[in-house]
Amino acid sequence: MNRIYRDAARVLVWLGLHMNKEAVQAFRFVHELDAALTSHTMNGKSRDIDIIGLERYISENQKALQALADRPWFKRGWVVQEIGTSTPATMIWGDATIDWEILANMCEKLKGYHHLRSRLGIATSDVSFLFRRFVEPDKKTHYANRFNFVYELQRARHLQFSDDRDRVFAFLGHFSTRSLQSFGCGPVSIMADYTKTVERTYIDVAIQILRANPAAAPSC
Repeated sequence: MNRIYRDAARVLVWLGLHMNKEAVQAFRFVHELDAALTSHTMNGKSRDIDIIGLERYISENQKALQALADRPWFKRGWVVQEIGTSTPATMIWGDATIDWEILANMCEKLKGYHHLRSRLGIATSDVSFLFRRFVEPDKKTHYANRFNFVYELQRARHLQFSDDRDRVFAFLGHFSTRSLQSFGCGPVSIMADYTKTVERTYIDVAIQILRANPAAAPSC
């Protein structure tokens, strides 16, 4: 399935209807906040007056932003394959649209303002998690831990699946399953087999990892 989305010209994501008409406001705010965070970063984060102004600005638009981040789509398990590639995507909420990269980048920038997110109760981590999840990162960055299959399974524990076997199967196309990096746990070669129980599926994953990396077993 991942290959279908990876090779597509563009992915269209339907976030649902916006019964309260908050989509237009939310997307407009994303564009404005992205620009504000970029400007704030370029000018330095140490100016207290800028922080206060930024906090007030976010607080005034917090409801619309959180309504967007709370869309059920962002927690659906299988969408990580659909949206986690480098293929351009458009998010559609009611009759409003926004480029996926703009939304994801804004959420990524917002991660650098933990005190603001904590104080205002803003939760956008589910959005950030999905961005380029199936794209190999630079091995020299802190994203290199994504080459570890077990790490990816652990990071995806918040995703919602109707079948817990899919917690493994949804990541079988992930680059970490083919990784031979010293900090990885691959290669992992498992076919999606729904005749097996959840327990058997998880055990098979563990066996694969231990056999492929006996010396690295404690770290995996």
